[in-house]
Parts: sequence; C-alpha cells; structure tokens
Amino acid sequence: MGNPVRPPPAAPAQPQLPQGYQVGSTVVTELPAERGFPLRQSDFLTLCDGSAGSERAGRDLCIGVFAGAITGIIGLISSVDIPAALTKKPVFWSFVVLLVMAAGSLAGIIVYWTRMAKENTPYTRLKAAIEQFFRS
Repeated sequence: MGNPVRPPPAAPAQPQLPQGYQVGSTVVTELPAERGFPLRQSDFLTLCDGSAGSERAGRDLCIGVFAGAITGIIGLISSVDIPAALTKKPVFWSFVVLLVMAAGSLAGIIVYWTRMAKENTPYTRLKAAIEQFFRS
C-alpha cells in the first residue's frame, strides 16, 4: 500500500471587509550600498542645535536694522525734495540718523559673519569630522 495523495491545504479565507474599505501595501526597493556616519546621541543633538545660536541672532538683528534703515533712506529720498530738505534741520537729521543706522548695522553684520566663520564650536568640529569621513 502506498501513501494516499492528499490535496494541498486550502488557502485561509480572506476576511470580509466593510464596504468602501481598501487594503494596500507599499513596496520598498533596496537602496544602493552607502556609507553611513555613526552618530552618538550627543553628536545628533549637537547637529540639531546648530551653530552659534546667539551669534546668529545678533547677525539677524543687524540684518533687520540694516534693511529697515535702507527702507527708511529710500522712503525719505523718494518723498522729499532733496535740495530743499537738506536746508531743513529735522529732515537732515532724520537722514543722518538713518545713514548712521545703516552703517552701524552693516559693520555689525560684517563682524558677526567673520566671527561665525572663524569659530571653533562643537557644531563646526562635528561637521568637519563628518565631511572628512565622506571625503576619504
């Protein structure tokens, strides 16, 4: 006597879904081989914080004051008769104040930008290490 041939087991019944309900799936393709940089949690938090938050805030303040002063100068020039306004003291001093604001804030922008470029912060060191890792 031989082994009886059994039919293959039946597939499990599909569950009945409510009407209007759809089922979908996502196919994820494999990414090409890439090198990854191992980050500790402290390194990750350093990257999330960014660099020089207080200096960036000062630079942005100087940019805002500079933009406001330039807008004021343009508004003053476009709305006033320049030769007549230079003889009137209030308009002349308004123009001088706006020029001083623009010059001072431009100097502040330059100072902040050079300080931020030269700084050796944890963020800049980590960024340099990651760049060096991927260059090699």
